[in-house]
Amino acid sequence: MRKRVGVNLRLIAASSVSLVVGLAIGSRFMRPPEPRSPVRQSEDAEEALDRAIPEIDLEGTPFDEALEVVRKLSPVPIVVLWEPLLAEGFNRRAPVTFRARNATLDRVLSELVRALRQLNGRSAAYEPRGDVILISTASDLRPDWVVRWYGLQGLVKLPANDPDIVTWSTAGPVFPGDELERLIVERTGGDYSWRNSGSIRIFAGGMIIVQTREKQRAIADLLAALREPAPPPAPPSPTPALSVWNNTLNKYISTDPSVGETAVHRRIPEVRIDGMPLDQAVTMLADQVNADLVANWPALEFAGVPRRTPVSLHLHDVTLAEALRSLLDANGAGKLSLRVDGGCIIFGEPSTNRINLTTRVYDVRDWLAGIVGSSTGSSPTSPANAKYDPSLHDACIGRMIKAIEGAIAPSSWKDADGDMGDIKELNGRLVITQTWENQERVADLLAALRADPSRLAPVAPVPP
Repeated sequence: MRKRVGVNLRLIAASSVSLVVGLAIGSRFMRPPEPRSPVRQSEDAEEALDRAIPEIDLEGTPFDEALEVVRKLSPVPIVVLWEPLLAEGFNRRAPVTFRARNATLDRVLSELVRALRQLNGRSAAYEPRGDVILISTASDLRPDWVVRWYGLQGLVKLPANDPDIVTWSTAGPVFPGDELERLIVERTGGDYSWRNSGSIRIFAGGMIIVQTREKQRAIADLLAALREPAPPPAPPSPTPALSVWNNTLNKYISTDPSVGETAVHRRIPEVRIDGMPLDQAVTMLADQVNADLVANWPALEFAGVPRRTPVSLHLHDVTLAEALRSLLDANGAGKLSLRVDGGCIIFGEPSTNRINLTTRVYDVRDWLAGIVGSSTGSSPTSPANAKYDPSLHDACIGRMIKAIEGAIAPSSWKDADGDMGDIKELNGRLVITQTWENQERVADLLAALRADPSRLAPVAPVPP
């Protein structure tokens, strides 16, 4: 009995030792599974680009570290294809500086890839694919072609008998289809970008467009600018506006262009500057109307007006724009200009810089109706059932365009072999591309012409 117990004890001891040794060996090869991170709810990457990020603060942050910050804020995964990027010399430690509040994911990613571009001058890109966003070289990451349909209510009226043909209609604002297509092509890179795969087809009251995602957004913005204004909806809950950190001013600046436009047109009762350094004079003027202003000092110094140049200026009841323009003109820097960039005013920009170009739409339909009649048969400024004359309409528009191009920077217009200004007329709207200051002059000229519309009325031929 005692011998049997001893044998059993030895067996138990041996089994215990084998179990301990087995666990020790097995632990080296069998690891417990890593705790799984919470699974993100699936979301379309295209829609995720419009999601706002409350705040992001990157100050010289290496690209790969900045990417991890953005990944934690993104509602969809972001995948970087490093192999083609590194093969073309991109550096994952490229510094990224971007500080903003309520910026969209799209805006943040554009700043990330811009840091890569600036390092070696080559092109990097990002592109939504399904439920992920890819970052790689532009050549490796060829953008997907996106098909979208746009309703054209208020833009194009289609006849019921032939849905493929666009014609003028007597009901409501109408755009000829070929003119609208031409405008879209010009505003999205010209014929070259449409040569291979981009296409436009007007069908059944809408427009089917095949283009890249970036160009689809530009098209949507253009159509929104040309559309009839809809009745104002109920006031939505307030949404925070996008603001971007400005290192020169050391503060967050709104990107809403109405903020800068409002500030630059505020009036100053009196300007009295006597021998004050230019930088102090500019700051004083901006402070008087509570405007955010940045001076382009390299351009000013190149024009012979460094920041310590003593300036004098006496004016009464002028806008901030008028005061700043007077400073430039009075000190030999008349070839430099102003522009509004979101909520900030840029002082001393080279006027030939294409970054100064803006596109505005001027609605002159009611004005034309008072001169040549209304295509709808009635207008607040014309008698009821006035007969519309297309030839007089075209002649009046021609005189209007000629007046603008002849009075404002005549050599800059494409009609005069320039490379800056452009005017298109679409059913009583003037779509004008020019510098910011020249747009201001266009608005002033149109206001003056409105005061005397007879100056644009063509002379009707004497009946036989």
